[in-house]
Parts: sequence; structure tokens; C-alpha cells
Amino acid sequence: MTYKDILCDANNLYKAYLASVKTSKWKEQTQQFQLSFLHGIFRIKDALENETLTNGAISEFELHERGKVRPITSLSVDDRIIRHVLCDDILLPKVKRKIIYDNGASIKG
Repeated sequence: MTYKDILCDANNLYKAYLASVKTSKWKEQTQQFQLSFLHGIFRIKDALENETLTNGAISEFELHERGKVRPITSLSVDDRIIRHVLCDDILLPKVKRKIIYDNGASIKG
């Protein structure tokens, strides 16, 4: 299976969609995507297959926490879904074998 097959698989895109909206269900952009998520997933799939996908809009803002300023860059839902597929289904299986035991803080298992 090629990387493009993994990236364009609708099941992988759906899993990535669930992972990407898990902690941001309160956001307006996420709620709008959820209204027609199947249409959105297949729109992403078609754009990936046809190689016509473009990056979505980025939102940049600053958070002021405990006296410190943190610049935040927020990706669109489409970009977060693609990032999850790339990391969880393509990159992680290749890198997981090479990571030492003490450095697996955010890896399941």
C-alpha cells in the first residue's frame, strides 16, 4: 500500500476526523464541519486523489496566561484531519520501531 493510498483512504480520514475534533468540539469551525462531516471527508479525499488540495486559512492570535504571552496558530479542520492521517497512519508506524523505550511519552502502548 502506498502512502497516497493510506492518505486517501476514507476510513483513515474518518478516524483522523474523530481524533481532530475530540478536544475542539466547542469551536464554531469544528461545529460547522460536523454538520456535514461525510461531505467534508469525501471532499478532502477527492482533493487528495486529484492533487488539488490547498492549505486552509490559518488563524493567529495570542493567549495571555499567568503573565506570559503565547502566540497561537490554529489550523483549519481539513488541515488537522490531514495532519492526523500523516502522523498517526504514515509517520508513527515507521518511527515507532526506532524510538527508545524512555522516549515514548505520547505513544499509546
